[in-house]
Amino acid sequence: MKIVVTDSKFVNPGDLSWKKFEEFGEVEVFQDNEPEALKACEDADAVLINKTRIDEAFLKSCPKIRYIGVTGTGYDVIDVEACRKGNIVISNCPEYGTDIVAEYTFGLILQLSHEFDKHDTAIREGRWNEESGYCFWLNNPFELQGKTLGIIGYGRIGKRVCELAKAFKMKVLVNNGIENSEREVSLEELLTQSDIVTLHCNLTEENKRFANKEFFDRMKKEAYFINVARGGLVEEEDLKQALNEGKIKGAAVDVVSKEPIEKRNPLLDAQNLLITPHIAWVAKEARERIINISYENLKAFLEGSPQNRVGE
Repeated sequence: MKIVVTDSKFVNPGDLSWKKFEEFGEVEVFQDNEPEALKACEDADAVLINKTRIDEAFLKSCPKIRYIGVTGTGYDVIDVEACRKGNIVISNCPEYGTDIVAEYTFGLILQLSHEFDKHDTAIREGRWNEESGYCFWLNNPFELQGKTLGIIGYGRIGKRVCELAKAFKMKVLVNNGIENSEREVSLEELLTQSDIVTLHCNLTEENKRFANKEFFDRMKKEAYFINVARGGLVEEEDLKQALNEGKIKGAAVDVVSKEPIEKRNPLLDAQNLLITPHIAWVAKEARERIINISYENLKAFLEGSPQNRVGE
C-alpha cells in the first residue's frame, strides 16, 4: 500500500522518524501541504494528516484512499460525512497530549499570576539596579490556594487540569453537560464564581463562539480567562472588548479562530492578553506518542479492527 504523510513538520520537524510505517508499504513524507504532497495523495491508500483539509474535492481526486490518520486529536479539518459516504475510516490520537496540555494550562495560570516576563524585561532594562531595596514587583500576584478554577469541558485534559488544581489547593467547578465525580454546575454558576475560567472542550457547531459578550459579562471583574482548546470557541472581538474595558482582569490563549493569526485579528489589540502560537501540545514526548499511536491505529485498521475511530 501507499501511505502519504502530508504535513509532517507539525509533528515531526526532523527530530523523530516515520520509518516504522515502512513495514506497511511505501511511505512518502512531506513537510507541509505543498502541491507535491497533495499530488502524491492521488494514488495513496492511506494518508496521515495534521491540518490538511479533507473535503469532497480532495476525496474525489484521491479515489483510492480508504484510511485517514489524524496525527492529533481535532479533526475539524475533515468532512466527516463525505468520508462516511466513501467508507473511509478516520482515526485520531486522543490521549497523546493530556499531561503536557494540562501542564501548559498551569504554566499560563502562573504567568498570569506572577508575570515573570514583565519582571525579567524590567531587570534587563536596569530597573533592579535603580531600586533601593533588595526586591521590587510590578504587579499584584495572587496565590492559587483557595481560588476557584472553572473548567469547561471535562474530558481527559479537563480531568488532568482538575487534578493539578487540587495539588495547588484550589476549588474546582466543572461544566460539561454530563455527570461526573466533580461538582457539576451550570455555566452561569461557573462563570460568576470562578477566579479563573479555562476551556478544554471540543469545537462543535453548537458551541461555536459561545465565549462571547454575555459569557465575559458574567465573569468576575478580577477573573482570568484561558483557552488552550480551539480558537473557534471564542468571539474574539468580544474578548478584546472585555479586556480593554476591564470587564475581566486578563487572559491567555494558545489558539485563535484562524491560524496562523491574521494581522487583523482583534486579539492583537487586546490589553492584558498573552497569546502563544498553538504550542501547548508540542513537547517531544507528546509528539513521539502521536507517531506511536498513529502507527498502532494504522496497524489496527489493516488488521480489520480499527481503533480510535471518529465520525462514526
